[in-house]
Amino acid sequence: MIPLGTYLPDSPAYGQHSTVAQNCVAYRDYYGPFGSALAYTSASTEAAKSAFAAKASDGQPYNFIGGTTMLQLISSAAWTDVSKAAGYATGSEDRWYWTTFGDIVIAANGNAVLQAYTMGTSTDFADLAATAPVAKYVATVRGFVFAGNINGYPNRVQWSQLENPSGAWTASVTTQADLQDLFGDTQVGQVTQIVGGESATVFCENGVFRFTYVGGDFIFTNDQIVRGNGTTAPGSVAAHGDKIFFLGSDGFYVLDGGGVPIPIGEGINRTFLDEVYEAEYWRISSAIDPRNSLYMVAYPTAGGTLDKMLVYNWQANKWSVVVPGNIETLFTFYSEGYTLETLDALIGDPDTGPYADVSVDSPLFQGGKPSLAAINTDHKAMLFTGTALSAIIETGEAQLNPGRKSTVKKLVPMVEGVPETGTLIAYVRARNTVQESATYSSPAVVNSEGEACLFNTARYQRAVLVIIGGFTRAYGIDFEAVPAGRY
Repeated sequence: MIPLGTYLPDSPAYGQHSTVAQNCVAYRDYYGPFGSALAYTSASTEAAKSAFAAKASDGQPYNFIGGTTMLQLISSAAWTDVSKAAGYATGSEDRWYWTTFGDIVIAANGNAVLQAYTMGTSTDFADLAATAPVAKYVATVRGFVFAGNINGYPNRVQWSQLENPSGAWTASVTTQADLQDLFGDTQVGQVTQIVGGESATVFCENGVFRFTYVGGDFIFTNDQIVRGNGTTAPGSVAAHGDKIFFLGSDGFYVLDGGGVPIPIGEGINRTFLDEVYEAEYWRISSAIDPRNSLYMVAYPTAGGTLDKMLVYNWQANKWSVVVPGNIETLFTFYSEGYTLETLDALIGDPDTGPYADVSVDSPLFQGGKPSLAAINTDHKAMLFTGTALSAIIETGEAQLNPGRKSTVKKLVPMVEGVPETGTLIAYVRARNTVQESATYSSPAVVNSEGEACLFNTARYQRAVLVIIGGFTRAYGIDFEAVPAGRY
């Protein structure tokens, strides 16, 4: 058996790895399915710049969408405008970024004063405070709200009073509100993201700083923990536990708890950097799937939309690719609670409706459960809870008879859990010299004996699997091949 190895598109085709791993998720020693997107809402009236989910102290979930002129809330699968009076103006490249402080959801977009919505109390967003800044980024750090890339001061961070973000943001040793302009030992550029927690991790274009609370006159100390690398893709930054994932200047990294940047993109970086539409780095959107230990990054390969997604399993240290359809943003959705009566209105006909393949016991219908979601370019909220996307997995290239050509007669895919309505297709991609391009054989459907019967003669061959209709595990393939000719 040839295993379906780690997805390494940057590597030479020859070797024990996968050259294609599309519409699937990489686990330690196999690939699993990735669900298709189901529309959860009808269409909004405008495009989404970002989305954010939070839970109030009473456990009630809230899912917010930041658009071009509105802030909206998804309630019972419908859109509700919760903007402040007169709405908002956003620049073409400005996104909304979010945090929570207790039950207060706070949003920043670089054009409006920080916006606040108290879950369980507010009906609309309002200015957080009269002296709150206009900022692009926002995070919660201990008992403070941090804002970054302040209007007119792109390398500045500013923080609120201790335990009182709605109070005056004027610098004061008494209230402990203050600000700091960032200058590293090299030009660090603009602040491009903030991650909160016990300390503040502040990303710049060419550096990363760590703010640590010390109190007293200093309030916070700051240290530059990364030099010569930061991010110019704010939407690529996603945190889970003590891990912070981000796209640096030369590929993907994770900051560990000690603030050390660990490269995680070797094997996929060059392919990504060749594909991504660099002029629209600002569109890049990421999310964490905590149920499956996945860091997801959606990116544009052409202007105007996010059309491809990288999936990193940090437990297995492996990547795959998903083509989800054109989307505007990714986010982690908190499911709304439903009764049997209200569930009917969402799922429609339980046998033929859009959620026919989703169990009524699914976390989707249980309030406050996280799941991966997106807003598509039709402006609908989508949940990746549908039937599995058609997966394509290609092995590395092999010389099945060293020094000679081989004739492949059969392929036997090691794929478990394909339903009766599913289809397995296999074919060979082959060439006779490493200088020429590989060509595809005719595809063959796997028969009831688990075999794909075909005929291909070449020196270098790799197997391609197409899995339609779902599966549970795909982990290898057997070649039935005989020596060909006298080569």
